Amino acid sequence: MKKILLLTMLFTCILSSSVFAQTQAVPSEQKVVFDEAEVDIKGYNIDGNNYYRLRDLAAVLTGSEINFNVEYDEIYNYIDITRQSKYDKQPDDLKFSDQEIKSMAESYQRTFVDGDKVIFSGYLINENNYYKLRDLGKVLGFPVSFDEDTNSVIIENKKIEPVDLINREDTTLISLAADTAKNHRIMDAKELKEVLLKDYLQNMKSVVMLTQDQKQLSMVDARYNSKTNKIELIPEIKYRAKLTISPVIKIEQGDRFQIISVDSHRIDFNEFGKYIDNSKDFKTTLGFHIGEVADENFRGLSVVEFKY
Repeated sequence: MKKILLLTMLFTCILSSSVFAQTQAVPSEQKVVFDEAEVDIKGYNIDGNNYYRLRDLAAVLTGSEINFNVEYDEIYNYIDITRQSKYDKQPDDLKFSDQEIKSMAESYQRTFVDGDKVIFSGYLINENNYYKLRDLGKVLGFPVSFDEDTNSVIIENKKIEPVDLINREDTTLISLAADTAKNHRIMDAKELKEVLLKDYLQNMKSVVMLTQDQKQLSMVDARYNSKTNKIELIPEIKYRAKLTISPVIKIEQGDRFQIISVDSHRIDFNEFGKYIDNSKDFKTTLGFHIGEVADENFRGLSVVEFKY
């Protein structure tokens, strides 16, 4: 009986600790002053720091010296932030009819700033990403301070040198190699209308990148940049670097093969049928060319086999 009581008390203590350890968010009571004028933006105070919705802040700062643009790639699930760019306000920006928190979790949203992957401290509140204001100021390059006398957060309309949140080592990537036996998947070809580059990128689990000083780094992320029609490969986060390639796909069936250029993230399935019989099983490999565009210079990254 004593053992049961002790176990019950221990379980209760653990459960209570877990509940009380949960992060709490409350609507921020501090005013926000930008360019010496109070602005209407609402955020949340979490552990003594102010967090604001990314698009709301972009809407407040747009057209200023420190404006930035925010775009979201729904297909590849990442936020793309561009410094010194005007943001086009959206209909639901700066709408604060209800600040009740219906859902909240730490945000692990993939985020890029001027093409560099950045790890922000953020929360997903009511399905929107909220980031720490001071972190945004550091990364995007604008001063943030606090005036205790007026209980105000001050954002200055002044550009400052951006600061990385992680002390990363700058390096240059010169080559890469992939294990296509591991980067491999099979897709059902029946009634398939199109294929996405996403089908290949999500499959890239084993890629090693070589730096100019002969370090071998694991690739941890890859994204397709529709503006440049390039694939950007990102190494371990403690290094600031990326390797950019122009995507091509090798199509194989029996002893027939063809390497084709890719000019969009969507590939019409009938495009494969120009080179092989796409009503039968065949294999495709996403890759790139080293040097001249020639068959012998093709290097594979990710394999997708289509089977019926």
